[in-house]
Amino acid sequence: MTASVQSTPTGQGSHEGMRAPSLETAGMTKIFGPLVALDDVSIKVEAGTFHALLGENGAGKSTLVKCIMGFYSPDQGSVLLDDREVPIRNPRDARACGIGMVYQHFTLVPSLTGAENLVISRADAPAVIDWKREMVSLNAFLDRMPFRVALDVPVSALAAGEKQKLEILKLLYLDQRLLILDEPTSVLTPDEADEMLGLLRGMARRMAADGPFEGDSFFVFRGWYRNHHLARLSHLLYRALREARNIIQTVNRLVFCPIAGIL
Repeated sequence: MTASVQSTPTGQGSHEGMRAPSLETAGMTKIFGPLVALDDVSIKVEAGTFHALLGENGAGKSTLVKCIMGFYSPDQGSVLLDDREVPIRNPRDARACGIGMVYQHFTLVPSLTGAENLVISRADAPAVIDWKREMVSLNAFLDRMPFRVALDVPVSALAAGEKQKLEILKLLYLDQRLLILDEPTSVLTPDEADEMLGLLRGMARRMAADGPFEGDSFFVFRGWYRNHHLARLSHLLYRALREARNIIQTVNRLVFCPIAGIL
């Protein structure tokens, strides 16, 4: 059965009546000429879970993520949300399904403030903005979030770690229920990367203690670590192997691993 994809009004981070879906790829295959980039890749992410998607260069990480996000059309296979096949023809369809992505390189407008970046990202952003009203709404939104970022300064004045947080906040503000982070530490210094890891650790613990914040949000991480984090990655995978509740799944040249319990 195929569910239609329809646009919904932006909830500005309210998430009322919303929950994260489970996401599954079934038999995902993508071929570029003589190159088989993905060969029958099937993975499943349950709602409210954290996963790492790992692999060496050319393993197919980017291709799989781009098929999920609608940048590529797979030659075979499908995407399922809550066990129902959905057509994701382009990134707009993915966004309508509540799937958002934080890219390796920032997509924020440097000359605008954090508040301006958030408001203009909405599909229903007004031509004339009532900033007094918007700031009340934005501050209420931040009060529900697990971290805050200064919204009254230009993005160009923010450190890389703060920009990364703002990218995550933007997707939550747009009511995206499944977040894919594309190498979120690659543009950060080691200290900023450690701070990001601490942030994610806190969110994982909050999920474990109280359930996922704001209605079952969950995250998928692709290519999480670069050189200065290879030792930590090895440690995480070793712990995952020892934890009975964690299963490391290998699909072709990809490694797919739940990591909420070992952050």
